[in-house]
Amino acid sequence: MNDGSEGCRYCGRTPRTKEHALAKQLAELLPQPVSMTAERIQLDSDGETLLSSWTTTTPASVVVKDFCTMCNGGFMNSIDSAIKDEFAQLVNGSPIVLDGPAIARWAAWATKQALSYQAAYPEDLSDPGDYTRFYGLQEPLPHSFIHLGRSSAPLPWVHFHARRPMWLTELFGEERRCGLQVWIAVYGHLVVRVILVHEEQAVSLVMADDGRLVRLHPDPATEVDLGALPPMDERHVAEVSKLSAVIRRAAT
Repeated sequence: MNDGSEGCRYCGRTPRTKEHALAKQLAELLPQPVSMTAERIQLDSDGETLLSSWTTTTPASVVVKDFCTMCNGGFMNSIDSAIKDEFAQLVNGSPIVLDGPAIARWAAWATKQALSYQAAYPEDLSDPGDYTRFYGLQEPLPHSFIHLGRSSAPLPWVHFHARRPMWLTELFGEERRCGLQVWIAVYGHLVVRVILVHEEQAVSLVMADDGRLVRLHPDPATEVDLGALPPMDERHVAEVSKLSAVIRRAAT
């Protein structure tokens, strides 16, 4: 979906520079194993495909070259810094309560993360307009749904991310266009899920929230107690990333 422009996806400036999809200042806060296996995975309706696998000692292993130095060191860095203290607690398993301003900060950060990881996948499904809109407002995108959760114990992944696209052909028999995509990430004990809806008709398909995640956008509660959420294990994380967990099947 991206137009392939060589400029920064946010502001259009050149040159673009390499940047960690998970900022270094946050990656350094994750539980640090002696070594770990990092995997890049594509999830779709046919199952899971392992794109690459490597051994690493740092969770900050996903690098993209889609943004300029001014954006990386400017508003993107500010968004990361704004949630850094809470991030340090959540990734290490300390439950916290987010008030209204904190919910807004986290919703903006989760949006930035979902957009930042787009280039890590071989098929670019991003909408260029999403980047320019976020650059101007630094708020969650319209027709997006943002959730947080927590894991009960360290999962097999210290740093995991994946996405599942829903093609309109699957539900409406239309041409192959991405109606929505589900992006999920695990950072230590923190679970993040962002649903980006690209086609208006897909908005009505998004289901109500389940009990293992709390919604930050749209229409969040005035206060979010992450400690009250039931903890998730590896199976639960897999379940909430499935298309069947986020959309209703269209009536036949």
